[in-house]
Parts: sequence; C-alpha cells; structure tokens
Amino acid sequence: MSAVLELKGIEKSFSGHPVLRQVNFALEPGKIVGLLGPNGAGKSTLLKTAVGLLIPDTGDVRVFGEPPSWQSLARIAFLPDRGHFARGLKVEEALALAARLYGRFDRGLAEAVLKGADLRPGARLSELSRGQEARLHMALCVARRPELLILDEPLAGLDILSREAMVETVIGTASDRAPTILMSTHDLDEVEGLFDEVILLKEGKVLLKAEAESSRARYGSLRQMYKEVMRP
Repeated sequence: MSAVLELKGIEKSFSGHPVLRQVNFALEPGKIVGLLGPNGAGKSTLLKTAVGLLIPDTGDVRVFGEPPSWQSLARIAFLPDRGHFARGLKVEEALALAARLYGRFDRGLAEAVLKGADLRPGARLSELSRGQEARLHMALCVARRPELLILDEPLAGLDILSREAMVETVIGTASDRAPTILMSTHDLDEVEGLFDEVILLKEGKVLLKAEAESSRARYGSLRQMYKEVMRP
C-alpha cells in the first residue's frame, strides 16, 4: 500500500537553530494520525514542510509518491495554526473565494459544517469569535474533499463547545470520506479516542510512532503514554 505522505531524513534549521532533526515517518491511506508534542517541539514546522510551504535543509518529502507540487497539493487541505484569509473578508466572501480557488469545493458541505455556528453571511472575519472563525476555516478545508487533511492545533484556544464541534467535524469527515488525517495537538482531552496512530515529537525528533490501540493497551491511555515517553 503506497504511503499518502512520507518524510525521510528531514532536517530544518532557522538561524542556525535546529527545529527538525532526522524526521522519518509515513502515513497510510485512511488513517487518523495524531502528531503529539509540547509547544516548541517543531510540530508546525513539520506540517508546513510536509505540504511544501517550507523547504527542508536535508531530506525528502513525498506526497502521494511525488515531491510536493501543484498537482499533489490539490489533493491536500491544510488548516494552519492561524487563519489564512484576510480579516476584512465577509463570511460569504470567504466561501465564494474558496469556491473559485478550489475546483472540488463543495459549498453545500461547507454550509453543513457551519450549521449551528451562528455565523451571519455578512459578518467580517474580524468580527467572529475564535470558535466561529475556527469553524469557518475547518469548513473551508473539509469542503475541498481532500484525500489528505492536515490540521495544525485546530483546538488551541477554543472553548469547550467549539472544541467539541471541531472534533465532531473531524469524525464526520473521517466517516463520510475516509481521507488520511494528520492532526497536531499538545492536548489529548477531547481527542484521546480519535487517533488510529500517534507520532510523538520532542525537540524536533520523532521519539515514537505507534498504533493508538496497542499504546492504550500498554499504557492505559494515550495521555499516560505521552507522559511516560516525554518524561526527561
């Protein structure tokens, strides 16, 4: 079975400071994978490198068996840790812009994801709560119907209701279309049972890549596994 995403020997430094160190892993189709690690572990840098937004100093990135390109990236949706649309845009304008930019954009699916978020079409992004804005950006990603969905700390800074809504969206996306999902987080409260596999990253190094089920059986929970593996 061909890997959806494969990283080999990835290293990345900024101003001489190493952020990623010999990162190696591959993702199989249809898996939900948690990228776990503390703040500053290099998770965001790793995800941006995986989608071609950053070029590694050394190593090789393959997306659907090829180097990142416009063709392969059209099959990916990436939700960064900060929104990527101008804050002056209105909700309806963001939806229309996404429909023009992305050929497979499903407007109906985006609106279904946003149901219950209490978003006025004429509201500007700058007027939205953090939870509303997060729901909007998630909807824009999911509506592209990607084969690989990459989420960078999608729950960070959200209230409990917004967090639950985001997790439900991930579960619904996985159930309906079975894309591969790579999601970074440093908080396992709402996502303990979500992952098929986990990757633990610390100081730019992959400490562990394991099946979630076997890790729960061995440690009792992913949270306990995280504590033990990350312990100095």
